[in-house]
Amino acid sequence: MSKKAVLVLSVILTSCTFFLSAAQEPSKIGVVNFKNCMENSKLGKQEISRLEEVQKQLETTLKAKQKEYDDMSLKFNEEYLDTLTPKAEEELKERFESLSREISQLQNQFYSLLNQAQYQVIGKLTQTVSEAATVVAKQKGLQLALNDDACLFSAPELDITPHVIAEMDVQFAKEAEKTKAAAK
Repeated sequence: MSKKAVLVLSVILTSCTFFLSAAQEPSKIGVVNFKNCMENSKLGKQEISRLEEVQKQLETTLKAKQKEYDDMSLKFNEEYLDTLTPKAEEELKERFESLSREISQLQNQFYSLLNQAQYQVIGKLTQTVSEAATVVAKQKGLQLALNDDACLFSAPELDITPHVIAEMDVQFAKEAEKTKAAAK
């Protein structure tokens, strides 16, 4: 055999050996389920609870105005209106229209505040999940951590969500300690 043929053959064998060994290395990728982190971490539960509380407060205010509006609408029957003076009837109609506008404004404020609160919660959780995933990825020697929403499929053994949730809970506890210490 010529030297060229031996050289080409050795390069091919070396390349095949390299690619086969690289293909057998374990994957250095982790996948995180953001929804599970949000629902099962202490921070996620706290933020969801806070969001639900804001929603309840807004709904209570809106329901009170809606009840006032509904009660007033019952007064708009012929028998009741016939007992009112034209001036009183006009005042009732103005109050009714004013109440209708207030309800509309409250609904707009309600949706705006709720969307803003949701945006803040998602932002805070996204940052915390990202920080926790970074810590877990470094601990496990991972080169890449993905949100499972970015994957069409991932093997269950790539899931690092429980580890990320545990790290989030550790960070949450540290933050709670800092808050307690600052309050004293």
